[in-house]
Amino acid sequence: MLDACAKRLVGRHNSEEPIRAVRYIFIDPDDAQRHLHEMWLRELEVWTFTTDGKEIRIDDTYDPSPTPPEWVRRLRAAEP
Repeated sequence: MLDACAKRLVGRHNSEEPIRAVRYIFIDPDDAQRHLHEMWLRELEVWTFTTDGKEIRIDDTYDPSPTPPEWVRRLRAAEP
């Protein structure tokens, strides 16, 4: 992933062959889900296949919701 991000960064300024995005395609949807968060953080596209063989992008709709730590949940529960 680091190499892909570096190539994209350098390639953005190449006027002859600009690189705007890097796409990773996973054959196994479960494998794509396992890598989704780390790739999303680095703005790398994540594509996989549905059961009927259709290619889909899954990073564009990914929205991780942070889980507050236990101490925050206790404070919220104690508030009136």
